[in-house]
Amino acid sequence: MQTATARRRDVSHYTDTELVDLVRGGDGDAFRGIMQRYNQRLYRVARGIVRDEAEAEDVLQEAYVRGFAALREFRGDSGLATWLTRIVMNEAFGTMRRRRPTEELESLDRAIEQGDTRVIMFPAFMPLRAPRSPPRAPRCAGFSSTRSTSWPRPSASSS
Repeated sequence: MQTATARRRDVSHYTDTELVDLVRGGDGDAFRGIMQRYNQRLYRVARGIVRDEAEAEDVLQEAYVRGFAALREFRGDSGLATWLTRIVMNEAFGTMRRRRPTEELESLDRAIEQGDTRVIMFPAFMPLRAPRSPPRAPRCAGFSSTRSTSWPRPSASSS
């Protein structure tokens, strides 16, 4: 049985712009070159956000898929590294949102009824209490305790 061994050409000397153009043309070596150039940086960004090595690898893989699917829209306003880093960050933040623990409302209600202090109610949802009367304003010398709702009108000569 024969195995085909494809020769890979060295694309490490190409600029990012040249690599992007080659990838847009379907060049797999250029695609591999971009991955090799930025893989360590992008992996560190992903791992720094998700705090798990295996999950960072998944994030990076999905980010590469998304990035290279959208490579035709890459305008070059920012550097390729910046553009890919933003895609990795967005993917990592999305992973964090999906993994965030959630609780059913019924379990929260039971916890509150049982006096669980780990559940903090927002003021808008706390049981209503009898309203307190507003604090009395201190009396100051020279001011009347009655309030005036009319303001003096500016004179015509004022500019």
